[in-house]
Amino acid sequence: MAAVGVVWSLGMAVGCGSGGDDGDGPSGSGAHRDGGGKPAAAGPAYRGPAIPGLAKKQAWSLPAPGNSVARPYDLGETLVFRKNLADKPASYDLIDSTAGQAGVEESEKEPGPEVLEFRDRATGAVRTSVKVSASAVAGATWHGGTPAVQVRTVTTTPSDGLSKEKDSVSITVYDPSGKVLGTVRHAGDGTGLYIVDGHLVESRKRGAYDPSPTGGGTVTATPIGTGGKSGKKRTISGVYDGKEVADLEVGAPLFAGKYCFGVLSGKGDGDKSQLAMYELASGKKVWSTEDIEPPRGVHVQDGERTSSDLRVLKVDGDTVYTRWGKGALSPGERIFASYKISSREPLATGPGIRLPETSLSEDAAPPVLDTRQRLAAVATENGTTVWNLRTGKEYWAQEAGETSMTATEFSPTGVLYGTRSTLEDGSSHTTGIAVTARTKKVLAKELDQGLLPHFNGTDLGWVSTEDGFHVFPSARA
Repeated sequence: MAAVGVVWSLGMAVGCGSGGDDGDGPSGSGAHRDGGGKPAAAGPAYRGPAIPGLAKKQAWSLPAPGNSVARPYDLGETLVFRKNLADKPASYDLIDSTAGQAGVEESEKEPGPEVLEFRDRATGAVRTSVKVSASAVAGATWHGGTPAVQVRTVTTTPSDGLSKEKDSVSITVYDPSGKVLGTVRHAGDGTGLYIVDGHLVESRKRGAYDPSPTGGGTVTATPIGTGGKSGKKRTISGVYDGKEVADLEVGAPLFAGKYCFGVLSGKGDGDKSQLAMYELASGKKVWSTEDIEPPRGVHVQDGERTSSDLRVLKVDGDTVYTRWGKGALSPGERIFASYKISSREPLATGPGIRLPETSLSEDAAPPVLDTRQRLAAVATENGTTVWNLRTGKEYWAQEAGETSMTATEFSPTGVLYGTRSTLEDGSSHTTGIAVTARTKKVLAKELDQGLLPHFNGTDLGWVSTEDGFHVFPSARA
């Protein structure tokens, strides 16, 4: 097994912002801070059906100008709205919710005048307004996984008649208060550049995702916003595709709090790749899948697992949550297990499940983990299975013949939301559904998909309709 998963070396940090409100945003306009912090003005009343898990009375709302639907980028205690000022009245544009790389197709559009509104989730008060002229706006994460927003502006230097035209990109990252965390300036249009946990992540293949273990896949991660001082550039084994560092057999989050992951490739034919977790501060390996016992039910031969599928799903405190392929003879079956990082001892083994038939279903419906409530839900061939993360106990599993439910989110009061598809007049019809997480009792089965609330670890859920944007306190269903 390869001995080194992460190489630590000194490198100059990427150009960074001052972190102050100095007006050095992508459009050069800076931010205006709302000193009063007044709650949002009275908005439209919610007139839709009752939504299980939400209080009857909304906390605040916003109108939906024109034909736009207001869908913010959710930073937890802050909601960021992207207003397009070129439209009259100003409309809302979407912010790419995938943290990391802003959409390449978006970066081709002509930048226009926009405002990013950073609103308090509880009151709707505008904490900060930032004027930008952006090619793309997307999610990102800062050190420790803190959610952030990145604004990308692509500038093209035209040809002088002989030389090729050249693109350059400026990426500015904002925290939930609208403060500039750092700025990156780089050649090219930004393709293959990811902002993850306050690092500029680059693939050696300039963004091409080649999962071949023999391709020598590595990425470099350079700290952003180090005040001009030298930072540690990290070379991490594995190929990063914007979601995880991986090869054909294993995958994990690139960063997880104070840790990062790397891929340990097998030395010979038949040796399975492993995952190793390292402390960001020291580079010390603190945990790896080659040092632990696979959960019961995973087929092992000659001391090696036979499955070619292994994923780290989440790191929470001193616990790491994993998903294992059952074995070479059971290609569609998976088993979930958790481990204590400090001692590497197993904590709980979850249920064994069979994935939906289409391989794309696994990417479209990843496991939903609520570590605060110790709840987990995953898509299976029959629909959804829910279990207890602490004990591994299965609460319920859908059976063959039931209408399949795809889980999307837990409420803080134990409601599980999702979608279900039925056939009507020969065509598929998808609606939202809400059930009690621990009992499967159906609370609502014909919800519009736009009425599935979003909590993001808070006690306030939001929904967005054609009539407006609405925030509600959570409530017992």
